[in-house]
Amino acid sequence: MKFINLWPLMFLSFIPLLIFLYLLKQKSQDHLISSTFLWKEVYKNIEASTPFEKLRYNIMLLLQLLIIIFLIGALTDPFLSIWGKDYKNVIIVMDNTGSMTATYEGSTRMEEAKKRAEEYINSIKGSATITIINAGEKPSMEISNSKDKYLAIDKLKSIKQKSVSGNIEDSISLIKAITKEVESYEAVFFTDKTINIDDINGKVINLTEKGSNASLDFLSYSEDKEGLKVLIKITNRGSYEYTSDLALYGGEELLDIKSISLKPKESRTILFDKVDFKGDILKAELTEEDSIKDDNIIFEKILREDRQKILLVTEKNIFLERALQTIPNIDIYKTNSEENMNKEDRYDLYIFDNITPVDIPKEGNMLLINPEENSIFKVNGELEGGYGVITQSSVSRYTEGLKFAIKNYKNLEKPNWAEGFLKVEENYLGFIGELNGKAIGVIGFDLHNSDLTLKAEFPILMHNIVGGLINRGMLYKHSFKSGEEVQINPRVDGEEVKVKNPKGEEEIIPLRFPLKSYKATYYTGVYQVSQNIGEEIIKTSFTVNFPTDTESSMENEESSIENVKGNNLLKGGLNLRIYLILLALVIILIEWILYIRGY
Repeated sequence: MKFINLWPLMFLSFIPLLIFLYLLKQKSQDHLISSTFLWKEVYKNIEASTPFEKLRYNIMLLLQLLIIIFLIGALTDPFLSIWGKDYKNVIIVMDNTGSMTATYEGSTRMEEAKKRAEEYINSIKGSATITIINAGEKPSMEISNSKDKYLAIDKLKSIKQKSVSGNIEDSISLIKAITKEVESYEAVFFTDKTINIDDINGKVINLTEKGSNASLDFLSYSEDKEGLKVLIKITNRGSYEYTSDLALYGGEELLDIKSISLKPKESRTILFDKVDFKGDILKAELTEEDSIKDDNIIFEKILREDRQKILLVTEKNIFLERALQTIPNIDIYKTNSEENMNKEDRYDLYIFDNITPVDIPKEGNMLLINPEENSIFKVNGELEGGYGVITQSSVSRYTEGLKFAIKNYKNLEKPNWAEGFLKVEENYLGFIGELNGKAIGVIGFDLHNSDLTLKAEFPILMHNIVGGLINRGMLYKHSFKSGEEVQINPRVDGEEVKVKNPKGEEEIIPLRFPLKSYKATYYTGVYQVSQNIGEEIIKTSFTVNFPTDTESSMENEESSIENVKGNNLLKGGLNLRIYLILLALVIILIEWILYIRGY
């Protein structure tokens, strides 16, 4: 047995003081009697008045001495090592991936892991430091090297369950880093995964157990004149046969339902044909509950918008081509002259680089680079040399104030319908606007005759200009797995972006460069994205589904670790403080009862 604190032993000096007080206490009393019959008792009282005889048979003194001893013992924080070695540092790794949401003896694997970890923390000696690692999509430390057990337990309880995919082995490198200079430590992993910990001192508490679970792995659709065709893949990942109904919803409206029955490890694809639905969110759900609830539902957003088509008309401009290739959700087509353009093809945006079209396309928007005289705006010849600067505008976000050198440039007259974004002295070399329902952008110099293309901000400027000429939407894709980051493409002329998760919690993403991605895809369901553009609000949505490929399995077939049902293997020892305090309270109660009875 070890004593964590030795300073409370100084309170043992109270024991002689207590004895001295009892020596001073007057025990004899004077009585008027009518007979000498009690003289023998008087003699006994006289004998009891001697100092040391006062202490004989005094049960109250004994009880009070025991109270002092027990309380001082509790303050020393005695720790009895009976289950193994004492460790100065304890590291707890909590698997916080989607599979830990599986049911476990009336709760979930995660709740069972927290319960066992809390009991383990309470069983370790008070001088040990505690580190808690949250092993979700990426390992992170909830608390580091703390001796405060109550704080550690609070941090443990505050870990929120996530439906994400992750690898708990990623935490091993973190453990190796923080224990490199540590004298003694033990790492305890609470997980349902197979994990190799040969290189570190630790143990694995494996919470895998057999159960029933089916998952919806994917949902895809196609659309024709007869309606939607919806394909859904279902896999029985449990240990028993699974029977359920598969319901297909459009929004919250039930569209169709089918019965299914799957043997263990069996997969099947179900087709819903001629589905009449004009909304944008499909949802499929298994009606029979099983061990993991989140993989019984799957969502998919119906995209009825086509990708944006861009025609680049240029002889050769590798800088421009590379900048355009970084823009998602667009298809780029290329030709080297206006004569090679197919008049029947339709594009969302035409980019004419050092080529001025004779026939303006009737449909689609345009970007003219180094244009000649045309019917849209005036070009008054060419000027020699200067320094360009990007001015404040709707397409200059993150590039405003950028300066660059130009060898020569066109003397343009900015029309009233356009907004300028690039100047040389007082002359506008770049502007953008809308004329007769067509968005038009202009850059008034050959990109090869400047060092603008060498600037790191050039791709950003092209993103802004192209984004102002076509509608690419705010999202590059609309279907994600839990834990995936969502890249958002906001309008540069708008306000901050708001993202609302399925639980109604909202996060604001400010328009700062580099734009922060949305990372809180912890819950399955439909997420709403919105942005204010003046008085208009543009909205879109995306879906997040459970990572069934990595987190839906109910059995860990490769694991050789037996499932630990009890907690004894986790206990570091027995802390005697609480027992000593309880004994002191019991003795105080006994003393009070004796006092009431006149002792």
